[in-house]
Order: sequence, then C-alpha cells, then structure tokens
Amino acid sequence: MERILARAIHERGHGIGNHGYRHERMFLLSRSRIEESVRTTSEAIAEATGILPRYFRPPYGQWNPAMTSVLDGLDLRLVLWNCMPGDYLPGMRGEELAGELQRSVHGGSIIVLHDNAKTADSIGSNIRSLASVLHRRKLSSVLLPREAQS
Repeated sequence: MERILARAIHERGHGIGNHGYRHERMFLLSRSRIEESVRTTSEAIAEATGILPRYFRPPYGQWNPAMTSVLDGLDLRLVLWNCMPGDYLPGMRGEELAGELQRSVHGGSIIVLHDNAKTADSIGSNIRSLASVLHRRKLSSVLLPREAQS
C-alpha cells in the first residue's frame, strides 16, 4: 500500500523526503541504527518511485553529529522548519490554525503540516487555511529541487 501511495504522490509531481523508517527519536540511536533507518527508507522510496530522496527531516526536529555524518554519507540534506502550527493538536482546526499560521508564516518559512490519523479529517481545510494565509500575505509556496535519479 505505501509503495502505491508513494508512486502516486511522486507521479503527481510532489517531492518525497526521508523521515526515517520508524518515527522514533533517532538522535538517541547509535550511528549504525540511524544509518539503517535512513538507508532503508531511501531504498524503499527509490524502489517505489525510481528516485532517491535528497532531503531528510528528522523526527521531532532533533539530530546529533552521528546523524549529520550518516546524512552526509548518504548524500542527504538535513531540512528543518520554522513553523509547526500544531495541526495535530486536538481542536487546532480552521480559524485557530489560520491564526497560528498568520502569526508565524513569513517569506522563507518552512511549514510542517501532518497527514496522519490525527489530521485525516482536517488536512483539506488545513491546506486551504495555509493557502489563504499565503494569498493574504502575498507569499507563494515553492518546491525544493527534485530528488536525484537512482
């Protein structure tokens, strides 16, 4: 199922980055466990899409020197964010989310919105809230450069 979804996302022109094989606190893991998680994820993405990811976003935004070394060795760039409006929090929908985005988004922002069980019912309205804030602020979204061919 994940392979089909990854392929469909890629075919629609979206970038797919690496976030580790399990959503765990990787900065607490040994270098070898970090490498196993990151490498396994990159291989799965490449198998599904034919493209190796170029970017890695660490779970919880936490990293350490071992992780940086692993990413360098796998030719992945560490990407963090400066805006996480809390879309996964209970009650953070619609106007509340738009208000948080309005307060924290500016030119150059990297915004994290989640697509999981906690946000399944609201992801569409969350994206619309973001689009509205960007439009009012005369900002636009841009994609990071595409992945490398595997």
